[in-house]
Amino acid sequence: MTELLSQKKLDLIAGNVAILPTYIEKLVKKRPDQYEIKKEEWSIKCNQIKNILDQKSYFLFIGKFSSGKSSFVNALIGNDILPTNSKPTTAVVTEVVFKEEGLTNGEVIWKDGSKDTKSKSEILEIIQGKTRIDIGAVHHVCLSININEKEFEFSRDAFRSFVDRVILVDCPGFDSPYRFSEEILYEYVEKASFTYYFLPAIGFGDNNEIKRLRNIRKRTATLIPLISKADLIEDEDKKNEIIDNFSRALADAFPNKEPIFVSTFKFKEFKAKCLELEEKINLNTISDEEQQQLNDLEIQAGIYSVSNEMSSDAQQNALNQKKIDSVKFEFDEIVNQLLVAVRNEENYWNKELTKINFNLNSKEYTDLVSSNRIIKEWITEESKEVSKNLKNNIVIEVTNHVNRTSGRPNPDTIKTIFKD
Repeated sequence: MTELLSQKKLDLIAGNVAILPTYIEKLVKKRPDQYEIKKEEWSIKCNQIKNILDQKSYFLFIGKFSSGKSSFVNALIGNDILPTNSKPTTAVVTEVVFKEEGLTNGEVIWKDGSKDTKSKSEILEIIQGKTRIDIGAVHHVCLSININEKEFEFSRDAFRSFVDRVILVDCPGFDSPYRFSEEILYEYVEKASFTYYFLPAIGFGDNNEIKRLRNIRKRTATLIPLISKADLIEDEDKKNEIIDNFSRALADAFPNKEPIFVSTFKFKEFKAKCLELEEKINLNTISDEEQQQLNDLEIQAGIYSVSNEMSSDAQQNALNQKKIDSVKFEFDEIVNQLLVAVRNEENYWNKELTKINFNLNSKEYTDLVSSNRIIKEWITEESKEVSKNLKNNIVIEVTNHVNRTSGRPNPDTIKTIFKD
């Protein structure tokens, strides 16, 4: 119950924070000498609140081309959404985001910051470089997935439980013929929760790779080595040989990080075996030998060990009570400051009205003051109607009818306002 209540509060705050800048602009426009200096402070606070509410975990997948990055992301999702091939296939950085409703679609985000909405098929063509647009002008593409569509059977329920709070980022492979700015890669490295570096089981650790890894390592403390295509490893001796090679060539780039062996091929075998034994699993009649087969395939695939690590980080990065309290505090603070501004405006115009002998005890005026008080209560309670009713307060009503030449209210105009 507490969680639902907290989410309701957060939804109200998110809605109001999105509208507050409009009210701030109104104050600045009416009296810039009073509020221009506060505008930046209020705007920064609004953006900080938005950033906390929108916080997500980035998981970045990098490595040489055809090292298994896109296949691994497909395995996590449970559907071959990203194109794969033995040749260089991914031409642009690709963000995969998840939502609970709506059609799958995508966006192209250009290096100049502009965006274009595209269909799923158009995005997939851009990802593969099969397009007439200038790939070099693309910063990244974003592909949205509806997690409730039947074709997306996520690798396990645990992953489905947190996909709405993560963004998976698949990158063009190093040494790929596509024009790819490594500066874009470094942007993602610096903000990613985990950066997974794919090292194919056969052939890794050359001088260029070592140099590249050192540059990446300077920008992150969360570089995780994945030995991909682990199904090519014939026996335990071969696996130990690969570990020795890794320790000798790349240990400096991955301090205190043991490589994780992964195989999307074995993962497909594991999923097929699960489907084959589904009835026995449900009836709890699976034999020890069959269970061991499943366990072995799951370990060889390595997908779930990475998925569990992602799940743990996403849960920690989610909005916990501490963050909710922080958001609530920041929101209350900015609202209180705006209320002070409203009171200042009210006092200012009260003085102006007194100068023209306007009757502050008239019924029309007291009704307006009463309305203003209700507005303040709604703000404090984080009402969804806050922006609508703020427009009805005395500041807006009076200042909209100020005599533009003198800067003073015109008595006839004031009387007209209250008659209306």
